[in-house]
Amino acid sequence: MTLDYIEARKIRVAYAVSGPAEGPACVFIHGWTGSIAEWSMVVDALHHLGWRTLAIDCPGHGHSAAASTREVYTMAALAGLHYEVACVLGFTPAVVVGFSMGGAIAEEYALRHSTAVSGLVLLGSAGGDWIDDEAEADIAEALSVAFSAGMEALWEVRAKRLYPEEFHRLSAEERTKRRQGFAGTSPEGYIYTLYGLLAKRNTVVDMARLGKPTLILHGAREQASIIEAAQRLHAALPASTYVVVPQAGHFAQRDNPDAFNAVLTNFLERLSCG
Repeated sequence: MTLDYIEARKIRVAYAVSGPAEGPACVFIHGWTGSIAEWSMVVDALHHLGWRTLAIDCPGHGHSAAASTREVYTMAALAGLHYEVACVLGFTPAVVVGFSMGGAIAEEYALRHSTAVSGLVLLGSAGGDWIDDEAEADIAEALSVAFSAGMEALWEVRAKRLYPEEFHRLSAEERTKRRQGFAGTSPEGYIYTLYGLLAKRNTVVDMARLGKPTLILHGAREQASIIEAAQRLHAALPASTYVVVPQAGHFAQRDNPDAFNAVLTNFLERLSCG
């Protein structure tokens, strides 16, 4: 995917557009501490089917500039930013695909701009009624490290706390690679987005009223709280499609790209034929 830049809400936002100009549209929204790169194995598969895609780096993530105020990082504000970029670049209406935090953003996008959304795909989503029980602890940890010592130092602290056995098994080369990848998110993008997730609303009732075609999916090894939230949202949306991606964890599009792409393309083909 080739990066380009656009000014949105006074922020220099990185994005990538691919696929045939006349094809049906998909907008991709990545997860917390992620970037456009999360979708690299997905968009290639869609291009062969004639879809055009837009992927955007959230503020403070990937190659997008960070904003210095927390208000920019609420789920509603991030949804508004994605919608504005999509409008300028001609991606309305579109199927909106959200992963993890991107799922919460995608729901707000659809609820606030319903005519611009032809369908929703929610992968390992932080939307619905999901609650992050660790957000406050993560914020406190990050506030004491990220701005003073930097994001690579925060990765060391976080990895040792959450994955102590894995951390000590990593080679020096792999440790450096993961640390530098994590540092692609700015302190503002990391901490202020957590505030946004902590303050997000329960969208289940409004999603049920919305009535958009929705694909809800997650990896078979996804964390229990996200699985339970996905099942509750599916129960509230009788017309939704619910799929478990085998041999995959939270990053199902990366862990089992063939299976994920098969489910996604089947859903998109049914939408385009309907």
